[in-house]
Amino acid sequence: MFRRNFTRTPAFLAGLALATLVLVPFSSFAKQESGGEMGGMQDMMEMMKKWATPGPEHQMLNRFIGEWETETSLMYLGQKMGSSKGSATFEWLLDGRWVQQHSTGSMMGMPIESYSTMGYDKFRKNFVATTVSTMDTAMNRVEGDFTQDGQTLIMYGYIDEYLTGELCKWVKGVYRFQGDDTIIFEIHDLAIGEGDQKTQVIEVKYTRKK
Repeated sequence: MFRRNFTRTPAFLAGLALATLVLVPFSSFAKQESGGEMGGMQDMMEMMKKWATPGPEHQMLNRFIGEWETETSLMYLGQKMGSSKGSATFEWLLDGRWVQQHSTGSMMGMPIESYSTMGYDKFRKNFVATTVSTMDTAMNRVEGDFTQDGQTLIMYGYIDEYLTGELCKWVKGVYRFQGDDTIIFEIHDLAIGEGDQKTQVIEVKYTRKK
């Protein structure tokens, strides 16, 4: 893994993003008009509808929606090393495309607030999520899929660990659905070794508010 040092200004980046949004559809349209393989504007519109419309995978995320009480525990070799209480709210964004979580709580005596956004990327065919929190200044991203029984969502990604100076540490996040009213979320530090009991460093238990 490597990092690029981006020194462009926010205005430049915003302009680049806008140009990308404009030029990509325009280049596709020009290709169609010149007899390209897409077959015309109708085909383009059908493709946009196919990839932009939420599907059944998005509905699998509906079980998150609601108000929850949380209990966050640090873990070591399968044992809890203290826990703290908090709360979380999950709600839909953008017409059923994304689920946003807002959580508050504490860890090691420090207050924590976080936001995460989760959805399903139909084109890449996997679930994706990003998280930001008051614990750092990073935006962390993970992606993955449900197990075949639909009861566990497993996602992988990289984080930077400023406490140890490590960059691009390989991590796993696991949501285990235990009925309609309980979710167990696990964070695993995969650099520790093998086996879930050994690698798990955090557990968050979500209990739906009555």
